[in-house]
Parts: sequence; C-alpha cells; structure tokens
Amino acid sequence: MAGDTQGQSRIQSSVNQVDLEARLQTSITAHSKISGVIADVLSQSFGSTEVAVRDRLQAAIAKLPEMHASGWYSPPPAGIGVLFAGPDNRERSRFSSLRLEENWPKADYIFERETVGIVYVSPVDRASGAIADFGLTIYCGTDQKIQAHLRRCLEATETIAEQVTVGMQFREVYDLGERLLKQQGLHNDLMVTINDPLRGADYGHTWPWSYQLPTEAEQAIIDRGDLAAASELITHSRVYLNAAEEFKIPETIAFSIEPHIGSSEDPDLPAGYFYALVVFRAGERSIFTNINPILDALDITYMRSRF
Repeated sequence: MAGDTQGQSRIQSSVNQVDLEARLQTSITAHSKISGVIADVLSQSFGSTEVAVRDRLQAAIAKLPEMHASGWYSPPPAGIGVLFAGPDNRERSRFSSLRLEENWPKADYIFERETVGIVYVSPVDRASGAIADFGLTIYCGTDQKIQAHLRRCLEATETIAEQVTVGMQFREVYDLGERLLKQQGLHNDLMVTINDPLRGADYGHTWPWSYQLPTEAEQAIIDRGDLAAASELITHSRVYLNAAEEFKIPETIAFSIEPHIGSSEDPDLPAGYFYALVVFRAGERSIFTNINPILDALDITYMRSRF
C-alpha cells in the first residue's frame, strides 16, 4: 500500500529500456492474473472469516510458480490485508494502517452480504522482484448510501489517475488529489503510511525498478530468492506521492494511486479504497484497476471501473 528520494538521481541515460519494458509488462500481467485469483476466492468465501479468506488467497497465489508464496508488504502476515466491517462496526474500514496488529485478519469477522470488505495483496515476481499490488473495497449489500459512496470513491481515484502527466512532481499529484476529493465532499485523511518520511496520508508510491534497473547488489538479493531481504528493498525503494515529494514523473514508470477515502459529509460511512496502477511507457499513460472481474464474480452492479 502507499521511500527515498534518491531514485530520481539513479536514472541513467544508459538504462536498458527493453529491460524496463519487460519489468513493467511482468507487473501488468501479474496484476491482471491476481484479479482472477481474488475473484475466484471471494466468490466462494461468503460466510468465511478474515483469516480463512487470507489463507485461501495466500494458497492461491502460492500456486503461481512465478510468484513468491507471500507478499512483500508484511506485516500483515503473508503480505495480505483482509478486513470485514459489518453494519455494527463500519469504523473498522476506516483503519489507519494495515500494518498494525489490530488490523490484521482475524477470526472474529465474517464476509456477509452487508459486509464492507477491504482486500489487499502484495505479490512479488521471483525473477525480477517486480511487485503486483492489488486492492479494492467490496460491498454486496443493498444500502444505497454505501453503494453511492463507494462508487464516488472509485470514480475519484480513477479521475486522479487520469489527470497525472509526465513531468508532474509527486507533490503536485498530491495537491491534485486533495482538490478533487474536497470538491466531492471526500477526504484522504484516514491512513498513516508508516514508512513515508512524512508519516502522514499520501496518494500512493512508485513501483520499484519500473523506472530504473536494480543495482547489481539489489539484483543479487532478488536472485537469492530471499523474500524478507527483497521486501526490505521494496519497502525502502519506494517514493511516495506525498505533500512534499519533488520527484518528477519520468516517461517510463509505474506507480499507484490509492487514496483511503472517507466522507467529509457523513463520517459514519465506511471508507473506500481502490488501487489504480498508473503506467507510463515512452510517455504514454495506461491505467489498470482490473476490478471488474471481481465485481462480476460477486454480482456487484452498482459500480464499474473504467480501467
């Protein structure tokens, strides 16, 4: 989920663009594949606990030979966040960080029709170290206020992603997100990103090695297959879309837009979280959420991603 600032200076004119393209394609392909995994698991998980869903997701991802069995974003265990907030505990959706033990998957909360569920996974490609983070909020119930709110959260996330351009500083993307959310009576003040130098809310982060190749030392760690060591690299190689970051979007890069959105007008509404992957290749932008197969699998018809 949403860093040093040294990444920009490490981009060299000798960067092998083909290798960067291959890494980007690895992440894009994996992101799409993970969508299918989540759709399959969730469609069979009504009545299951957070822990049970987490374990099924981990088992399914572990069957993908190109992926590490667990994700890089740990804690939570296995790099997987599953959080179900029912009608009596909607505040659980407005968590500050999935890293905190109080927000790890538990056996006390069940996936039901009126549950607002947040699912996040953080797979890692074994060969390249490329990440394929994926996240979304699901609600299969009938409360039209919740449906409308989650639809707005998804649309706002995608609108932010649509308006980023090459050359923008990340702090400008942050300001863009703040303006767009405020205009719609929304805010991104819920989550605290522990590894962000500002330790506050941000709008996402770079995907490491999508705009620069790993150093020889980094690639050696990736090649060893040591997920714990690779996770440390990933954690500290990210650059955050926060209020102060001057990193400029280059022509080739991947990064997330993933605000954790609350309502300024009705603070009792659950939070909405949707993960948009933004990819620039030679200056051309593509956006991926890949959530529609999941919405289809759960018969969710009140919202639809454009990407």
